[in-house]
Amino acid sequence: MKAILQPDKHSHKLILSSEQPVPMPTHPQDVLVKVHATCPCKGELDWALWAPEFIGDKVPIPGQDLAGTVVSAPDNSGFQPGDEVYARVEANRPGAGAEYVLARVSELAIRPKNLTRAETAASPISALTAYQGLFTRGGLDPKALSGDEAGLERDGRIRDLINGAAGG
Repeated sequence: MKAILQPDKHSHKLILSSEQPVPMPTHPQDVLVKVHATCPCKGELDWALWAPEFIGDKVPIPGQDLAGTVVSAPDNSGFQPGDEVYARVEANRPGAGAEYVLARVSELAIRPKNLTRAETAASPISALTAYQGLFTRGGLDPKALSGDEAGLERDGRIRDLINGAAGG
């Protein structure tokens, strides 16, 4: 398959390789996804320098955010071949700058139909940042998202200021 590689973690120079193997599932929650769009994250090409112990010796394919189509998925995963999905693949695994990528079931969601594939690929890190700001740091109850009355009541008493939310 074709893939974009960053062979030198000290350089932002990327190369296109047509000789990468299609990834094969090695984890029980691996889902093989055909990539339609990926979006680089701020500083992504420097992650191997900033956190070498986290990145390790993974195949240097950037692009942790993606939109694509499920090719194969574990039984009872909730995903079927042909499902349009989006994901944020953990940075310690090969990214989506390739024709195919492995994403874990927990990293995937069905692609919103009102967004293009490119728009969807650009949203995972932004959505995660917003979620963390509102629920992890901001004190809101994620149960309220599904209509939980107690969560809605608790959230009604919380006031959060979102400053600079238009940044990228």
